[in-house]
Amino acid sequence: MLKLKNIKLNTVFITGLVLILGSSMVFLAFAAVESIISLGAYTTHKVEEEITKQASELFFTRTVNKAKAASSIFNDAHELAKLYGEQVAFIYDNIDKFTVNQNELEKYKDKFLPYKKGSTLVYLNDQKIYNLYAGGKKKLSDKEAKLLYTLSSLNPLLMDITNSSKLYLDTWLYMYIEPAVIAYGYHGLKQIFLASADEQRKAIYGNSLFDDKHPKLKITAPYTAYGMGYYVTTHSNHYARDGKLVFSTGIDIKLNAITKNLLNQKVSFAKNQKSDNSIYKTFQNNRTFSFIILKNGKVISFPNDKKATFGLMKNETKRIKKKKRSLSVMFFNNISFAESKYLAVKNFLKKVASSVSDTVLLKLKKTTYMIAFSRMEINDWVLCTAVPVDLLLEPVNKTRAMMKSTISGFKMNFMFLSGFFLLISILLIVIFFRKYLIIPIVKFRNRAVKMGEGNFGASVLLEGTSEIKELGLSFNSLGGELRTHMINIEKEILKNAKIENEVKVARQIQQAILPRITDGYKNIGIDLFAELHPAKDVAGDFYDFFFLSDNKMAIVIADVSGKGIAASFFMSIAKRVLKNVSLNEPDDPAEALKITNEILTSYNVSMFVTIFLAYYELDTGRMEYANAGHNEALLLNASGACEYFGSFSDTVSGFVPDLEYHTGEIIINPGDTLVLYTDGVTEANKPSEEEYGEERLKEFIIENKNKEVKDLLQDLIDDVHKFEEGGQFDDITVVIFRRK
Repeated sequence: MLKLKNIKLNTVFITGLVLILGSSMVFLAFAAVESIISLGAYTTHKVEEEITKQASELFFTRTVNKAKAASSIFNDAHELAKLYGEQVAFIYDNIDKFTVNQNELEKYKDKFLPYKKGSTLVYLNDQKIYNLYAGGKKKLSDKEAKLLYTLSSLNPLLMDITNSSKLYLDTWLYMYIEPAVIAYGYHGLKQIFLASADEQRKAIYGNSLFDDKHPKLKITAPYTAYGMGYYVTTHSNHYARDGKLVFSTGIDIKLNAITKNLLNQKVSFAKNQKSDNSIYKTFQNNRTFSFIILKNGKVISFPNDKKATFGLMKNETKRIKKKKRSLSVMFFNNISFAESKYLAVKNFLKKVASSVSDTVLLKLKKTTYMIAFSRMEINDWVLCTAVPVDLLLEPVNKTRAMMKSTISGFKMNFMFLSGFFLLISILLIVIFFRKYLIIPIVKFRNRAVKMGEGNFGASVLLEGTSEIKELGLSFNSLGGELRTHMINIEKEILKNAKIENEVKVARQIQQAILPRITDGYKNIGIDLFAELHPAKDVAGDFYDFFFLSDNKMAIVIADVSGKGIAASFFMSIAKRVLKNVSLNEPDDPAEALKITNEILTSYNVSMFVTIFLAYYELDTGRMEYANAGHNEALLLNASGACEYFGSFSDTVSGFVPDLEYHTGEIIINPGDTLVLYTDGVTEANKPSEEEYGEERLKEFIIENKNKEVKDLLQDLIDDVHKFEEGGQFDDITVVIFRRK
């Protein structure tokens, strides 16, 4: 009886001891699992922060680059419209100097026929260029016909400008000669052009059109033309000395084509990623979108299906649908972020108004958006690109869900195994837990902590139960993706560094080809100094001076259209061509410019250069000069008198062939100082848009006339930089020459 009782007591004791120890091991195991969950949460949180930071930087950079690209489109169009206007102004101002055969003129007048029995006369020439006259007459006068006939010499330029970009609908000219309106256009919609000519004739004399004389770039609000798409127009107005509008030139730009690239592209930062597990796959998603607003909040274009999300008013504007996406891009004229019913949207607008570019988080309803914005330099439009934050964190969320699923399965299996192993000896339980759970969990924890600290190369050892191995595979997969992500970022950084280094080398090469003040220039009776300060890494300006003979030297200053790498390449070509031509044509600078123009025009690169070329005789001080559309030179006499000279209204070089140039002559007396400069000096702007100007330049030279040439030049450039307040927009080049 006692023996049985002892056995039972032993059995109970052993069973109780097994239950206690087994329960303790189960508790310890579950505590370890909770530790793994905490470590996993910590690691994914750190990964979440890193992804958000890196995505924000790349997202912001891409938006800024797109905004700059859009700005350049409008700026290029305005410069071309302005160029065309300058050529028209030259013909208009010098029309009396042109001779036209009277018979040819009569034939030309007969080609203008009434359009639909209206008051507008129209002639469509062989190049599909519309010539229109809205003046209430049945036939043009000789003076009006001569002007239109002479303007036809600019037809090649008109066609080249329109055909230079697929984004241009047409290029046009409206000339106002009371009581008539003369119109010129290429590629335009005929109905629009005819209606505009007659309507503008009425509007002009009612003082309701183009009354803004501000010199800043003019771009209209988006408008639709007869249901054939949306456009914006950039135009340049030209006024007579009495302030009366003489003519306007402009280019109509296809807004649909521009916004197609700006607003309807998917956001992608890793085009070469093909793995389904890549975190960059999440960016290929229709939930990303872009929109354009003004700084004051007025909407230019916005996805129609996002209006309610942003609390914007309904609008009846017709939308333009894109075939490849469900998103409909809208062009709105009467809704504004300032009128949103959400305070978060209004606060976002305040950020846009106070910053040029930035990245902000905007919480709307249940969705938080990361929005990168950048203001376009040319017209204060603000390009915004938005992506839901949960889309950025989708890879982390998938990993978190996989971890939860794995740990949940692990718990279920472990509970089943625990019931079975409670029947086994304590020794087996201890061995099992130690070998298959405790040791693998400790190793897993140590590696997970390293990964959480940013060491994404640390992999988790695949030991222990299958659940722990699967959990380790999940962490290793996440570490591999993050490692790939870091490698791609490093490659991008190296690529950008390489590009910056190449630009730096290009700038060094450009500086090297500019002439230096050698000993050969120091004992010839003159003081000469020159400097070039590029607006970007490389410049489009250049200067040069070289001997044509023992008693004659050439002095050059020039300004290539545009800025950056393309302008610098064209600058080096123009500099070499001009020097070679001058050495072969040392007697007449005008003839040298004519030959240079023919050579540069033959390259057909749609670029041009303004040039001031002077030939100076060392013994007499006699200087002959020619000017291809460049700024006037400034002469400071030894007596202190200062005046501008050297403008013949001759055309820029490299754009139109068969041009003639004029030669001028001046005597440089001992003590006289000659100042040559580019428009980067006189057109330098303050942030308030006030220009440095020719009068300010003249006053500076007079006030500092007693300084040495080198000091005078460097002080002038410092004064321009101080005036701009750190915002240099154009290349600055100055050459100062003084006869001893």
